[in-house]
Order: sequence, then C-alpha cells, then structure tokens
Amino acid sequence: MDSVTHVCFGIGLAALAHWDPTLATSPAAFQSIAIATVAGSVIPDCDTIFRLGGNANFLRQHRGITHSLPFLLVWAFGIAGAVSLIPNAANFIILFIWTSIALILHVLTDVLNPYGTQVFIPFSKKRYAWNVLPTFDPFIFTIHLIGIIGWVQSIAPVHVIASISYVMIGVYIGWRFLKQRNVIRNLPHIDKNYARADHYWALPTANPFRFEIGKRTSKHTFHTGTLSYHNITWLHQWVSDKHPAILNSTTHDTVKALIEFSNDQVVHVYDHDWGTEVRWFDVRYTYRKNFPLVASVMMDRNLQPISGNVGWMNERQLHKKHNRTHLLRIKKQKQDHSIR
Repeated sequence: MDSVTHVCFGIGLAALAHWDPTLATSPAAFQSIAIATVAGSVIPDCDTIFRLGGNANFLRQHRGITHSLPFLLVWAFGIAGAVSLIPNAANFIILFIWTSIALILHVLTDVLNPYGTQVFIPFSKKRYAWNVLPTFDPFIFTIHLIGIIGWVQSIAPVHVIASISYVMIGVYIGWRFLKQRNVIRNLPHIDKNYARADHYWALPTANPFRFEIGKRTSKHTFHTGTLSYHNITWLHQWVSDKHPAILNSTTHDTVKALIEFSNDQVVHVYDHDWGTEVRWFDVRYTYRKNFPLVASVMMDRNLQPISGNVGWMNERQLHKKHNRTHLLRIKKQKQDHSIR
C-alpha cells in the first residue's frame, strides 16, 4: 500500500487499543501505543534507502528483507523496546503485541498489491502478490479518513469507531479477494479467443469492477486490455523482437534486476546513430499504451553494453537519461583523445 494508508492503519490500531481500559485511562500509555503502532506501520518501508544504491538495487530490495516475516520479530522487539523507555509508557508485552499487529498488517496489505513482497526471505526469494487491492485504495483510505474525523469530533467512542471501520474494511477486502479469484477463473470463459495454454492475469484498479488484464499465449505473444464488469477489451498485442543484442543485454545489471522482478517481459530493440538500445518491459504494467516499468540498455556498434537504466519511467524521462549518458560518453571520448 501507499505510505499514507500505512500511517492511517497505524492510527486506526491505536484507536482500537482503547478497548483496553488501562490504556484508555492513561494518556501516556496510549501515546506510547500510538507511537508504536504508527512506527510499526511504516518502518518496513525504510528499505527506500536502497535507492541510494541505484534503481536496480532498489528494485531487488524493495519489499524484501525489511518486509520478511522473520525480520518482523526484529522490528517488533526493537520498536517495543525503544518505546517502553518512554516515561509512563505501556509495558513491553502490550507494546510488542500492538507493534506486531501493525507490522503484520503492513506486510499483509502489501501482499494484497500487484507489486509483490518477499515474505519469506532469506529462506525464499519468491514474491507474493495476490493482486487484490491497488497500491492506493480510495475506499480503505476514505474509511480511515471518516474514522479519524469522527474521532476528532468525538462522534462516538474512538474504539467503537475503529471497530466499525475495520469490520467494513475487512468485509471489503474479503469481497475484493473473492472477486479477483472469480475474475481469474472466468477469464478463459469470457475470452472468445481463449486457447488452452493461455495464462491470464488481472490487476486491480481503484474501481473494483474494472481490472487491467493480460494473457500470455503459447506462442510467447502477450495481449493486454481491460475487463469492465464482464466485458473484455483487448487493446494491444505485444511480441518481442529478435535481435542478437537482446542476449548481450542480459549481462547488464539493470536487465538482471527486471528479470528477477518480473515473470512476463517484452523486449524491443531500437537502432540509433550512436548504437543500439534494448528495452525490457514488464508487460503486466501498462499505462497509456506505454510500459512504465522498463530496463533500458545502451549498446555500442559491437553490441556491447555501455550503460543502462531501470525503473518506473515514461518516454520523456528515458530519453533524458539516454541523452545525458550519451553526452557524458562523448565527453569522455574527447578527454581520452586529448590525453593521447
């Protein structure tokens, strides 16, 4: 989920803690619980620091070790231990329990997204993505927002507001889970061009009745489109190019990172006056006829990798990176020539 929603979950859990009368009557103890639940709700996303190592490193590490179930124990002990040092804070056990709930909810809501989470790393590098909720879900955010407003306005006891809110969110998530499974099960029956070897996926959108869908055929062709209610609209067909540069590009770290992250890629090759460009796209994600998640490798005339970029980029951003790299390469060549 997005960071704002994670914070909302932390606040909501703190509100739920008011069911404990000892916390409801002790402002200091409640504040310590609120600090712990909010911290537990956001701390796994500290892996954004891996961006400092480059986009390829971030793509590999995001929702990795900091989101793994074994590491959640480390977070829970660390946060509960630190917060318990606050004067008049709740006792360590209570803090540990509420922090653990916040951490588990963070990982669970991330697993419900298409991005994928390495829940069992270091024992398994598999990414779990149930494709139930979009990264930002308007319904879940709105329920939290209404609940927080109700809390501030003292419309009802805060723990009652929180309980009603989470019952509604729980029912909503359960409904979307069943709906997503039903969509995957029915796509072969709805698709008029279904073939036995076709593999389908359906990514959730903010509209629970609309999905971004795709299928991979036995001929290594991809089709992407939308499913609105029970109507399929196939918008594009994608086929990878055949070119010797493609194999050479797999040695570059940016391509390796994308292949590790994605099971479904399309590869296109572009010729330029300076050499060849190979682009690897994650075909699951499309936006306005483009693939926002791309690994691009610039290669010389001998098809040897020069440089590469990977990440969520549009065409303008990609061209800007290529131009900057090309200019730096020309400058280096001039410097080398002057030295000689």
